[in-house]
Amino acid sequence: MNTTNDLRIKDLIREVNRFRRTEIAKQNQRNFERQIELENGTQYELEIYFKDGKSPEFISLEGYKNGFGILEAYRKIGFSLNVRKLVLTLDNKKVKSINFKY
Repeated sequence: MNTTNDLRIKDLIREVNRFRRTEIAKQNQRNFERQIELENGTQYELEIYFKDGKSPEFISLEGYKNGFGILEAYRKIGFSLNVRKLVLTLDNKKVKSINFKY
């Protein structure tokens, strides 16, 4: 037997599930738009902060693959260079940051 409480609970569950689906769709749309923005961006800049506190180095990069490729290369050799932090920016917005812990 379905009571009114059971029906209310089922309605609430349907409503919560519908809300979750719409939130997931919105998040997927935002992720897609961000990915397109990253791939179409041209003015990437890599900021390298060293452990000894020197002023950071700035390297201008062009293109999505070039920016992330060089970031990965520096990530692999960062400990030997005494790097404290790497920050990849696109049009002065932080895209990715990597901290090194010693």
